[in-house]
Amino acid sequence: MKRATKIIIVTAIAASTLGGIAYAKSGCGMHGPQQVVRGLDLNEQQQANFQAVIEQFRSNSKEMRAQRQQRRDEMLSLLNSDKLDQTRALGMVENKTNIVKARAPEMITTIAKFTDSLTPEQRQQLRERIGERMEFMHKRMRHFGAGQGYED
Repeated sequence: MKRATKIIIVTAIAASTLGGIAYAKSGCGMHGPQQVVRGLDLNEQQQANFQAVIEQFRSNSKEMRAQRQQRRDEMLSLLNSDKLDQTRALGMVENKTNIVKARAPEMITTIAKFTDSLTPEQRQQLRERIGERMEFMHKRMRHFGAGQGYED
């Protein structure tokens, strides 16, 4: 696998994880962003850095939501044709990948500013909480049928 591909995959995973955390709402086992950092005893600067992470993800998510219906319509038109236009479908995937790629540096910088401001103890607690959250989501997805055929 090419280095650039690996970077994109890692960036997408990190962005998805932190984005999910930043946007999670209470209920159904999900906790809001403040729950993730609760108990970390953040100082004012760390709180400001965390708020910047939340705002970054909200901004990016808002932009992506604005284009969601257009992408759905385009995908449905592809599926409604007699033959799938593979070039156009690939172009749609590449377009979205390019958007994520273009936003990744700023997102990673924002996340790094927050995580780099944490003490080693706070960073460890955050890792544990994110790990627990990822495990919870993995179990939940398996419960609903996603990931069938995957062995733990």
